[in-house]
Formats: sequence, structure tokens, C-alpha cells
Amino acid sequence: MTLHGLIQDVYSSVPKVEEFNKIALENHATVSELLDSIARDVAIGYMNNIYSWQFCDVVMNNLFSFVSACLRIEIPEFTFKVYVAFDEGEYLKKPGKNILNGEPLTKSLLVQLLQRQNA
Repeated sequence: MTLHGLIQDVYSSVPKVEEFNKIALENHATVSELLDSIARDVAIGYMNNIYSWQFCDVVMNNLFSFVSACLRIEIPEFTFKVYVAFDEGEYLKKPGKNILNGEPLTKSLLVQLLQRQNA
């Protein structure tokens, strides 16, 4: 399965542990490395307008749920930071109000994160 195909599957539902472990093994990766690969592809895909904000938010929420409830491992730092970028972007925070469409905040957080990764 390709990374893009896996991301599409994660968008549709929280993955099953056995399937996820099998995909990691097939790709000669640890589960943590696979999680980071998904998160990196989601972040870069969003920044390059390949994936919509809503699509990425669902994928990252499903991944976070999967790690927390199914894997019971510590979520890798990079994956967690991508999750937080979309979570923080769920609302644009202004004094006294929360407004939907915090995409500028998500983009700002992702730019900083991706720049640090390439440094």
C-alpha cells in the first residue's frame, strides 16, 4: 500500500492495529516512523494544496485516536506537533470569540515545524 493510500484509509476510519503493523513491516519501518511519515506527508500535502485543511484535520484526529486508544504508545514528537497544528487551527482565537477557520494559524505552525525539520 502506498503512503497516499494509507492516508486515504486513515481519513475514512481509525486504522486497525494489525493492518498498521503489517504496513509498517512491509515498508521496513517502525510504527513510529510510519506515523511520522504520514504526518509529514499530511503537512507537506496541505502546504502544497494537495490535501484540504478539513481532510488533514480528520486524518490527524484519527491518527491521534489510534495511537492513544489502540497502540498505547507515546505519540512521536513530530506526529504530535502536526496534530497540534491542525487542532489549534480548528478555531481562530480572537479575544472574546472563537471563530471557525483558523487555517492561517495551522499554516504558521506547520511552516515553523517544517523549517525546523529541514534545518
